Amino acid sequence: MSNFIPDCFWTYNCGARDYDFFATWGNLTVQRNNFQYMRITLYYWNEIDGWKTKSETFIPTNPPTSDPLTFFAQLSLSWCKGIQNCYQAYLGKSYKFNTLVEIIYGGNGQQLVIDEYFYDSNSVSTNLKYCKTDPFYDETHPSCTNELPNC
Repeated sequence: MSNFIPDCFWTYNCGARDYDFFATWGNLTVQRNNFQYMRITLYYWNEIDGWKTKSETFIPTNPPTSDPLTFFAQLSLSWCKGIQNCYQAYLGKSYKFNTLVEIIYGGNGQQLVIDEYFYDSNSVSTNLKYCKTDPFYDETHPSCTNELPNC
């Protein structure tokens, strides 16, 4: 993905009555002089739960290194897993999210540097909702779409 912009989407599974949200960068190749580590973070908000944060750190085998390294980068959040009738509370509710990729390099006598790459869902819409025509809804289970409200 160019500029470290993830592919983001959410799904609704009517069989399990739960939701999943994914931020996927796929295979990211990073190369910096004295590369130390990379961290990806997902900041996710909805009307019911407020803010949730999830992150993952990728560290080369022998840091620091100046060799190119490739990592598969994906973060996901799930809710309503195993909670009866939980899914109904989210229908039509608002959500938003941001992602951050941080590449940390330097050291060994150099100053540590942090390259930061942000993505904000507001760049697509400021009115995201759990509904059929939401731009981030992925119809993974087509038979479930009719259970979602119109936007």
